[in-house]
Amino acid sequence: MTLLYQMVHFALFASVAGECVTTLFQDACFKGGDITVAFAPNAKHCQIICTHHPRCLLFTFMTESSSEDPTKWYTCILKDSVTETLPMVNMTGAISGYSSKQCLHHISACSKDMYVDLNMKGMNYNSSLAQSARECQQRCTDDTHCHFFTFATRHFPSIKDRNTCLLKNTQTGTPTSITKLHEVVSGFSLKSCGLSNLACIRDIFPRTAFVDITIDTVMAPDPFVCRSICTHHPSCLFFTFLSEEWPTASERNLCLLKTSSSGLPSARFRKNRAFSGFSLQHCQHSVPVFCHSSFYRNTDFLGEELDIVDADSHEACQKTCTNSIRCQFFTYSPSQESCNGGK
Repeated sequence: MTLLYQMVHFALFASVAGECVTTLFQDACFKGGDITVAFAPNAKHCQIICTHHPRCLLFTFMTESSSEDPTKWYTCILKDSVTETLPMVNMTGAISGYSSKQCLHHISACSKDMYVDLNMKGMNYNSSLAQSARECQQRCTDDTHCHFFTFATRHFPSIKDRNTCLLKNTQTGTPTSITKLHEVVSGFSLKSCGLSNLACIRDIFPRTAFVDITIDTVMAPDPFVCRSICTHHPSCLFFTFLSEEWPTASERNLCLLKTSSSGLPSARFRKNRAFSGFSLQHCQHSVPVFCHSSFYRNTDFLGEELDIVDADSHEACQKTCTNSIRCQFFTYSPSQESCNGGK
C-alpha cells in the first residue's frame, strides 16, 4: 500500500445525488458501452444486477420478442459511459434503463418474485421434494450456497420429477442461461431480503486466520470493508484480512475471500495482525453494509483517476465523489487542497 496522501475515503456503493431515472424504455436499446452480459428473468431484475455491478450505469434487456434465437432471450447487457448516457436506438423487444445508483432511496438486491415457466440454469447441487415453490424458495434461502432455484410443479410432464426442488448456484450468483420450460417455477434466494434463518455472525476475530478455499483476493483498508466486500461477493462465506502491520509487505491490507463445502471454516489458526469474520448475507441490515463513513489517514488507494478538483476539506471531497456516479473512492491532499476521484 503506497502512502502518498493524508486522507482517503473508501466509497464503493455510495448513493448518488444525481438524477434518478426510474423509467424503463420499451422497444429501445442503448448503443455501445457494453461491459458484460448476464441473464435475468425480466428487466426489473436486470436493473438490480446493473445497480450492484461496480461499473454499470445503463442496461438493455432482451425479451422473447427481441429475437428468433432463444439463446438471446433474457440477456441483460450491462453498459458504461463516461458521459453517463448513450445513444438510444429502436429495437423491438428490447427494454432499456438506468442503474439505480443515482437514486437516493435504499438500494436493495431483494427479489421476491416467482417466475412461472422459466428455468434458470446453474449448477444443480441439491435436489429434494417440496410441496410448493414457496417452500423451495425458503429452502434455498436457508441454504448457505444457494443463489436461486427451480421447482417442478405437480403437473410437470415427467412424473418422477414432479414436486422436485433444485437448488442452484453459479460463480457470479446469476443464471448461466434462462430458458422456457412449462410447469416449472424459478426464483432467487431471499437472503438479501433479510429472511434467512441461518446464523448471523457479526463478530470479527482478531489474531485469527481461517483456512479453506480462497476464491479471490482484493485490497481493503480495514477488516470491516473486507467483510462488506465478502458480503456482496456471490460465493464468499467468510474472510481473513491481513492488516497493514502484517510482516510480509506485499500481503499487507490483503482481503482473502473464502468458502468451504460445509459453509464454515474447517479450521482456524492464531495469526498476529490478522482478522477474520463472516459474510453478513444471512443478517438483517438496518443500514446498507456497503456504506463506509471512515476516513483513512496517510493512505492512498490506487485506481483509475477520473478527475482532480479543488476542495476545502476531506468532507467536501467526499461529497464531490458521492455526487459523481462513476467515482468509487477518493484521495484528498490537504497541502494542495486537491481532490482526486478514482474507480
